[in-house]
Amino acid sequence: MYQNAVGQMDGTYGATGNMSHAIYGLDDYAAQKLTFLEGEPDWNRWRAGEGVFITPAVLWGGKYCLYHPGDTMSVDLTEMVDGAAYNWDAETDRTVRTYEVLAVVELPSAFGSGISMGSGTHIILPEAEYLKYVNEDARLPMMTVFDVDDGHMAETEAFVRNYTESVDPTMDYRSRITLEEEYRGLIRMFTLVGGALCGLLALIGILNFINSLITSVLTRRQEIAMLQAVGMTGRQVKWMMIIEGLGYAELGISLALVLGAVVNVTLLQAVTADMFAFTVRFTLMPILLVIPPLLAVSALVPWLCCRKMTGMAIVERLRSAE
Repeated sequence: MYQNAVGQMDGTYGATGNMSHAIYGLDDYAAQKLTFLEGEPDWNRWRAGEGVFITPAVLWGGKYCLYHPGDTMSVDLTEMVDGAAYNWDAETDRTVRTYEVLAVVELPSAFGSGISMGSGTHIILPEAEYLKYVNEDARLPMMTVFDVDDGHMAETEAFVRNYTESVDPTMDYRSRITLEEEYRGLIRMFTLVGGALCGLLALIGILNFINSLITSVLTRRQEIAMLQAVGMTGRQVKWMMIIEGLGYAELGISLALVLGAVVNVTLLQAVTADMFAFTVRFTLMPILLVIPPLLAVSALVPWLCCRKMTGMAIVERLRSAE
């Protein structure tokens, strides 16, 4: 597989008339890994160089299909051409080819050049068409892709690592294992920052919850005193307040479950849509972990407040309320 991330592509989209593009030359095996989004693969015309496959363009933070099957596009291949091999001057000579768009495809992330392209699209040529513009004897921007099953991943990783370190140190490689190592640090950062933020918010929420329960008990001293005056026991008062606190906790847990589910299927999915290295997994474990302490606080705070308050005489509490 060959790749060259240079050039301009003419088009009639929006206010501009050109945009950056990356050109790929794929052999048949690599081309079979493409995911077709629009159109059917016309392999004969593609191999003959009569048309190209193109990916959706990355523009303004989103992906847009600027071309569709059947459209024609002009591609400036000047910067791809090996001028020394073809004895021409890139400043004065231009190589512009017109192709028909055969299909809109999605390029596997493993085929990426490793160069971040903020905007633009990928044009996919057959290997033979690509090599028409690049001298085969020159140093080609070539990539070999290994399609390895999970059972042989470790063995292949060891072979490639040894080859690039001992046999040919000029070569480099990327694999699932190297990507996992690369992103493990990012995951730790998200875990640390997210955990600290969640802990801070949890502390604020619990303190606010405790304050609300205490305020509720204190503002109802006269009401509770009157209930005890007509026969309600201190035990009944405590259970009434504990059940009320547990009701608040149940309401908070229910809202957390609903809002958490909504955020997971909307905001989180949108944020991670273009992050190929991340997999979204919806889990209730964090909420399940905070339920026991939340229920304990919801029961303990009203019980302590009522215990202290019911220790005073009913008449004294009625007078203090007045």
